[in-house]
Amino acid sequence: MKILLINPPFYRFIGLEQDYVPLSLIAVGSQLEKEGHQVIIKNMEIDKNLKYEGYNDRISNFDKYLNALLDNEHYVWNELRDLIRQYNPDKIGITVLNVKYKSSLKIIKISKEFNIPVFVGGPCAITHPNAFTSEVEVITGEFESRFYGGRIKDLDMLPMPNFDILYDMYSPNGYAHIVSSRGCPFKCKFCASNTIWHRNVTFKSAKRIIDEMTLIKKRFNNNLFTFWDETFTLNKKRLMDFCYLYDIDVKWSCDTRADALNDEVVKAMKNAGCDFMGLGIESGRQHILDYIGKGESLIDFQKTSDILNSNNIKWKAYCIIGFPEETEEDIFETIRFIKSLNPFRIVLSFFTPYEHTELYQECLNKGIIDKNFDSVMFAHQSPYNYFCSKITKERYNEIKKIVSSEVDNYNKEAIKEWK
Repeated sequence: MKILLINPPFYRFIGLEQDYVPLSLIAVGSQLEKEGHQVIIKNMEIDKNLKYEGYNDRISNFDKYLNALLDNEHYVWNELRDLIRQYNPDKIGITVLNVKYKSSLKIIKISKEFNIPVFVGGPCAITHPNAFTSEVEVITGEFESRFYGGRIKDLDMLPMPNFDILYDMYSPNGYAHIVSSRGCPFKCKFCASNTIWHRNVTFKSAKRIIDEMTLIKKRFNNNLFTFWDETFTLNKKRLMDFCYLYDIDVKWSCDTRADALNDEVVKAMKNAGCDFMGLGIESGRQHILDYIGKGESLIDFQKTSDILNSNNIKWKAYCIIGFPEETEEDIFETIRFIKSLNPFRIVLSFFTPYEHTELYQECLNKGIIDKNFDSVMFAHQSPYNYFCSKITKERYNEIKKIVSSEVDNYNKEAIKEWK
């Protein structure tokens, strides 16, 4: 069977480059190829002349996405039609994030023009399985589990990534993105990971990770690897095994938590080639950290940032503003505190309530949202996000612009080097 797998467009419409392979589709496509199907992956986020966009630009460009959804003859949709005519697939598969839901509906509609059946997977399919019409096949769990008789406990069982099925071209580092574990055991009240993975974490072994990295290096000659694990340093034995075995002359980066690091671990990672990390700080107020179930303290963040900075590890700080119980003072203190930690750059998000999370239910209970809540209109940089009970909408919109400008200004030097 000929199968076309699609990553729907969103960031492309707002002008933000996405130069990395769609990892979930690489996993799905590699499994389908192993089962004897013919597969290609179309990443509809790829376009020429895209670049990094600051947070203020992302806010102002959000409506370009909404307008593109209304334009049936937009060149992006016609590009897909041309590919379908060229490839003539028997089936189309779509990975769907919540913010890309309407984009996926557009692709489903185009597929109907060609009478091609569709299946969907990804976070939106798991959290909103009834959001698709009955003729669409909805996969509500790990795609590969159907081939292995249930949730995969050992990710080494999965086939190696097959880059030959990628339709689009990427930079050398764009191919060098890896998921080495699935799931997260923590209890952050804003995160939908529990809905998808039920706090169970599965891993690839240190050897399997290095095998993948070796394959990528030999083929694409990259100079950086990027791990997409939610907490790469969660399994300390696996981490130390990896650091001991790693012998590729390429730097790598990962995301983790402040309380999953110490000086010994950071030194081992640095010696093994890690030179960049991301930490989820989220808030600079302890009462907000407790409220959102972060399970970490301001002291944890201070200690870990000191360790990273003293070991010359560059790092980015993830932060979220606009939680229901936040005040204006909480938001500005968060930015002040994060700056005081001296991260290389700051990643800013506006709080978005995801269905089946504790904060989504709180927003319902407080009347901030209702059961007709349209999650498609809201994203981490959407101008429409407003879920605050202690700040007026007008003032919160002003705060978003102030904070976005402040973060953009902070990131100026980092972006020069990052490019």
